[in-house]
Amino acid sequence: MTEQFETSDTAPVIPGLRIRRWHLGLRELILLVIAGILLVMCLIFAGLLGKANQKQVFVPVASPVSAKQYCHDLGCLKTASRAGSLMNRSVDPCDNFYQFACGNYKNIKPDLFYQGPHSVQNDILFQNEDLIFHIIEEDVRAKHSFSAERKLKTFYSACNNMYQRQYKTGKIFVDNVLPLLGGWNVLNDTMSWDPETWDLNDVLKRVNGELMVDAFYTTVSIHSEVGLVVLVVVVVVVVVVVVVVVVVVEVVVVVAVEREGERERE
Repeated sequence: MTEQFETSDTAPVIPGLRIRRWHLGLRELILLVIAGILLVMCLIFAGLLGKANQKQVFVPVASPVSAKQYCHDLGCLKTASRAGSLMNRSVDPCDNFYQFACGNYKNIKPDLFYQGPHSVQNDILFQNEDLIFHIIEEDVRAKHSFSAERKLKTFYSACNNMYQRQYKTGKIFVDNVLPLLGGWNVLNDTMSWDPETWDLNDVLKRVNGELMVDAFYTTVSIHSEVGLVVLVVVVVVVVVVVVVVVVVVEVVVVVAVEREGERERE
C-alpha cells in the first residue's frame, strides 16, 4: 500500500516551478532570489573598493611663468619673510607639518615669565583679547538704549568698576546695619558707639531676630543633604560608642567571672 502511494502521488506538497527535470519549490525560489541579491551587492561593493584603491597619478604640467606669480609689494615681502623665518626646515613636513611651518616660532619670540609660553595659538588668543577689550572700552556710538553695543559696554563697565561695586554694597551696610547695632565710632555717619550703653546680648538679639543672621551657630535642616549626612554620622558614632561600651562591659564581666572561679578553686 505504501509503495503504491509513493508511486501514484507524485505532486509536490508546495506548488513550485518545473524547469526541465528539476522541480523548484517556493522555499528554493526565495533562497535563489536572496542569493542573487547578495551576489549583486558583493559585486557592487567589490567595484567600489577597487575604485577607491586606485592610485591617482597627477602629472605636473609646466605653466608659463608670468610676472603676477611673484611677490613685489612691501606687505607681501614682509609676510613671506615672516613665514620663512617661522619655518623649521630640519623637520620633514610629511612627519610633522606644524613643526615644519612654525617650529622656529619660539626662537623668534622667546618666552617671558609674565606672559607664559609663546605659541602661535596663544599669541592669536592674546591679540584677539586685546582687540575685544579695545572695542568694548571705546565710547558708545549707538546712542539708543536698546542697542546691543550699548548694553554690552554698560554691562562690561559695571562689572569692571570694582570701586563702584564695593561702594554701593558697603554703603547699604553702613547706612542700615551699623545704626541698628549701635553704630561704629570710626564713621561719623552712624551713631556714636558708647561702651557704657552698648550691650552684647542686645546686639545678638537684634542680629538673630531682626537681621535673621546666626552669629555663633547655624541651624541645619534634617531634610537637606548636609543635615542628612550629619544625622547619619551622629547615628553611626552613637552606634559605635554603644558597641564599644557593650564589648568593654562583656570583657569586664568575663574577667570578673574568671577571677571569681579561680578564687573558688583555690
